[in-house]
Amino acid sequence: LFGGEFALDVNLWKMVKGNKVNFVQVDKDAKFKWWEKKQQTLQYGGGRDWVLNIHDGTISPKNAPSLVLGRGVRTLALIDIDQTPQGVLHFDNLNLLGMGEPARLVDRNRGDVVGKMKQEETNFREWRYIESRIFQEKEDEAAIQVKYIDKNYLAVYEEGQEEEKALVLDVSFWEMIPYNTVNFVGGWVYEP
Repeated sequence: LFGGEFALDVNLWKMVKGNKVNFVQVDKDAKFKWWEKKQQTLQYGGGRDWVLNIHDGTISPKNAPSLVLGRGVRTLALIDIDQTPQGVLHFDNLNLLGMGEPARLVDRNRGDVVGKMKQEETNFREWRYIESRIFQEKEDEAAIQVKYIDKNYLAVYEEGQEEEKALVLDVSFWEMIPYNTVNFVGGWVYEP
């Protein structure tokens, strides 16, 4: 794929319903210590092993045949406004955010609201995070409120929660590329 060898990979090799599936490739310039096993793109025995289910037209991870590839939930992502205008969200109430008021991120033209994939935080190294999710407006209870802080950060706003514990919208690994995910992330302490 795209001038190199990529493999379809179950995220972190966790065979659970709803987990993400991505194309991955080992960095050809990666440095390994002499005692470490060199990683390979086509690595057998985990999240890159697949079975074609010809009888029903599905594809399953070899290690979890009851799961199949399908359309997952929608998350917030960076969208190229010129290349993919149909994927752009146009939020209705940015004026409230601009005045420092908390507001829900709602696109009434599309019927979409921004929410959390789940309520519990997950940790990755020193970061706390919750993945974003796009819900239909009829699932109104799933919508979250955000607040625009210091004319820079969009923080999840929850009544009575201290700002130090707030999560902010964050582009995954600060990679400003189309379709990269945008989630709610916070360190151990909020520092203005």
